[in-house]
Amino acid sequence: MFRLFLALCLTAWIGSVWTAPAFAQQQPPSDTLKGLMKRLSAPKEEGKETSAVATRSPGVSRFMPAENGRRLVLDSMIQELTKEPTEQSELKTVLEQVFTAYEEEAKRLKFENDVAGAMTLYLLSNYQIYTGSEDPSDNATKAVVQQIRGILAEPLKDSTSAEKQKMYEAFIVTSGITILRHQVAQSENNAGDLRAVKESAGATLKELLKAEPDTIQITEQGIVIKSKD
Repeated sequence: MFRLFLALCLTAWIGSVWTAPAFAQQQPPSDTLKGLMKRLSAPKEEGKETSAVATRSPGVSRFMPAENGRRLVLDSMIQELTKEPTEQSELKTVLEQVFTAYEEEAKRLKFENDVAGAMTLYLLSNYQIYTGSEDPSDNATKAVVQQIRGILAEPLKDSTSAEKQKMYEAFIVTSGITILRHQVAQSENNAGDLRAVKESAGATLKELLKAEPDTIQITEQGIVIKSKD
């Protein structure tokens, strides 16, 4: 359900500006996530429908936030997207609203301060853009978080709280920009941009889950990888 809250923030912001700024047309920044993405894998047994990953301990993906709620990479990611001070200010305002909306929902669903929750937002945002599906239920969302905790258990086992917070912020910022790009393309009825955003979402799903995007389903049991047959 939490993607809906982010979409409402971004919809209100799109309606307040007369034209889409340049950063809304760009691919989200990815440098902050590259190291983690290289280590991710989601093993599945070939030829069978299976959940993407077994559940493991939730503790590894959680972190202790920086003092006074300080963001560690938000400003640097905004600077990657645009060099215009006015656009930086506008983007920071909307992304702070995205963080607030996400963190309220994460607290309600009991996965606050957790890289797995932020990565779930990233995965589900791309899944919904690719498939055109509605928000998954709370139970489905929580099941995905549990699976993502399993995916992250090994890569994050030696990570500090600060490193995990940076990944957490990067997933939320990237999710927000991805949703923004999709909504801008929809508001402008731009078929080319809509196609590009969908293709990007499919590529992201493939990179995250090591599976063809058309074989991925989100169910009450979480992520399921279907047989191609």
